[in-house]
Amino acid sequence: MASAATADAKGFFGPLMLVEGYSMRLFRFLLKDNSGATAVEYGLIIAIISLSMIAGFTTFADALTNTFETISKSMDEPVP
Repeated sequence: MASAATADAKGFFGPLMLVEGYSMRLFRFLLKDNSGATAVEYGLIIAIISLSMIAGFTTFADALTNTFETISKSMDEPVP
């Protein structure tokens, strides 16, 4: 029967935690692990799209504000 420490160590890192010099093996394991790479790539794509949208909305908001200010000024002036 396995001890509690052995059972806990067989979770994510497996037997790496039980071997002497596990830090180097852990480092190699994490270098080879690509499971989170896709999530990071999707996160970067979403960040770039979000920044582009914010920049676009800011430009659009400025243009819209200028349009309404022009309309407001033209309404304040009397018609000859």
